Amino acid sequence: MKFYWLGILAVFLFASGCLDSGPRTCTADGECENWQYCNTTAQLCQPRAGFCVSDAECDNTELYGCDLQTHTCAVRPGLCEVDVDCETWQVCSENVCRAAAGFCDANDQCDTRTQVCDPQSHRCVAKEGFCESSFDCEGWESCDLQRKRCEVTPGRCNQDGDCQPWQVCDLDEDSATQHSCIAQRGFCENDLDCPGWETCNVALQRCIPRQGFCSRDNECSAWEYCDTEETHVCTPSRGSCSGDTDCEDWELCNDAEHRCVPKIGRCGTDNDCPTGEICDERIHECR
Repeated sequence: MKFYWLGILAVFLFASGCLDSGPRTCTADGECENWQYCNTTAQLCQPRAGFCVSDAECDNTELYGCDLQTHTCAVRPGLCEVDVDCETWQVCSENVCRAAAGFCDANDQCDTRTQVCDPQSHRCVAKEGFCESSFDCEGWESCDLQRKRCEVTPGRCNQDGDCQPWQVCDLDEDSATQHSCIAQRGFCENDLDCPGWETCNVALQRCIPRQGFCSRDNECSAWEYCDTEETHVCTPSRGSCSGDTDCEDWELCNDAEHRCVPKIGRCGTDNDCPTGEICDERIHECR
């Protein structure tokens, strides 16, 4: 029973013209497509003048074919009669669409050493690793137009080797000086790279103590040490002095020896007292 009803449906579709089984039968133009007329003698829908159903109905079939969307003869894809038959970046030459001047459709139309044809813009663009202008380079680079290579601009870098021996390349993505040469630890470019008690010796690219400051004991006099924990100033060693203020109130500074010595009548030990007297170390007086 199932196959019986399928057969009935097929007959109905054929009779109603819903199946494509060749030219549609007709008795009037209104029974045909709008690009057809009804040949009442043959009782078939046929193409109107200027329309087609196959390439054979077109003149110069090498150039034209039947467009089955519009049922008109049209220039075959890739072929042309005039420039407007081509893409905007093409011109019509010998009935073939070819790349216009300044455009390309293949790599061999470019300088194959340094360029490729961009399939989107149809223009010759720099190969990876090459450049046509500085716009092809990173922001810290410029294009060497002779070599067609991106080079770092002075003071900028891609690696430590692009910098001076006393510098490193800052590759920190969050840094304001990214891809810039900066002083490595222990070196300086200017005073801003040094602590407040130092200045930058630009001949050495090293931070050195400012006048009146120190970084180690050997920069001080023999009776001094360098206070590297706080002031970075040469400071008298314990028992030494540069003036009376470095001594106790019962002492004076011996400028020749830079040592604190008891004032007359005062003492630090019994040896500072006359024979027969001892030093009262509470008040630093001889008794």
